Amino acid sequence: WRDAENAVKSSAEPMECPEGYFLFPANAKQKSELKFHRYHCYKKDFVNRWEKRFVQNSSHSMNIAVVLWTAPTIYIDKGCEGFYFELQKRYLKGGCYPKEKHYDDYEDWIRHTAYKFGGYIDHYIVWNEADSTDWADASTSDYSKEEMVTDMQEGMRRSFEIYSELLKRTVRAVEDGDKVCSTVQGECRNFVYISTSWNWYSTKSFYYRSADGGLHIIWQNRNLLDYLWKSVGLDYDWAIATHPYGDVYSRSDTSLRFSTLTDLSDYQKREIEKRSDGKNWLSYPQSRIFASEQNAGTGLKADDWKRKAKFICESYAVGLNMPALLAMTHNHFQDTINPLSQTPGKHTMLPPDLPENLEGAENYPTFEAYLSTSEALWE
Repeated sequence: WRDAENAVKSSAEPMECPEGYFLFPANAKQKSELKFHRYHCYKKDFVNRWEKRFVQNSSHSMNIAVVLWTAPTIYIDKGCEGFYFELQKRYLKGGCYPKEKHYDDYEDWIRHTAYKFGGYIDHYIVWNEADSTDWADASTSDYSKEEMVTDMQEGMRRSFEIYSELLKRTVRAVEDGDKVCSTVQGECRNFVYISTSWNWYSTKSFYYRSADGGLHIIWQNRNLLDYLWKSVGLDYDWAIATHPYGDVYSRSDTSLRFSTLTDLSDYQKREIEKRSDGKNWLSYPQSRIFASEQNAGTGLKADDWKRKAKFICESYAVGLNMPALLAMTHNHFQDTINPLSQTPGKHTMLPPDLPENLEGAENYPTFEAYLSTSEALWE
């Protein structure tokens, strides 16, 4: 979102956009039809680049997921703290929530995304790891992380209240946008997901300080889901995207692994059955899990291709026997060179220097493992 709308703030009336940007909605009629709150100047290059990518991916029958994250600087509080991301050696403020008065602008961006790309997108993920202040940051000039840790329950409540509101707005926007895009692009289908990390087996929130003195608060996913079942429940259609990093069959007292995702689905089953009308729990979108970010465990090196290939095969084998698992992605298929550390991300499935047509990928077991997940190759 940030890269699409960071030139001028939205307006209640049509306005002239800077060079390289276009006005959306284009007029009052379109604004009414698409249920937009305001007029926006969106960046042409950004929208065109993603359209090209979506068209290309769809031509290969790829399912497409988008992470709805990173508010424009003009819409976040100047006091939002962000955090120092050691892996990239820089401060990030991508997790900063938009100000309350700009929730409408967030919703409008989702409406544009669903209207423009709904025929391509299958999965919409709301923000990132909402149980962590690193990636879902509710700090402001009037409410710092230091204040959050003086009353953890209040800090958690405030953070989850914002997330719950963004989730509801996303579901409404996607559903409305899909109805409109269906008349333009044919059938539109989607799932909207909350985003969670691997923290699961505790309800005790905690915090720690990094070397730079920054605060990092973990609210815990059980607490997040408890809150969402009370505030959202079955009134909106939502599923869960989670990040089960670590070796597939290892067990942890605190974290989900791929083989223990059934613990998460069992929790969802109980909550659905408390509220359902007797239908099969798997018929509700809340039953569905998307392992949207994951890879092999600690000590992994960028060129550890055999271990990564083993992880792909093992996770897929487990997933085939997990009825609640809707989809999985691996982090990352082909990472780039980090410009600060000058090293590839340790989770990359293929070397960053392979050409765009992936010539030479057949020499890597990770590529062979990745292709093996296609049923067309099974015997």
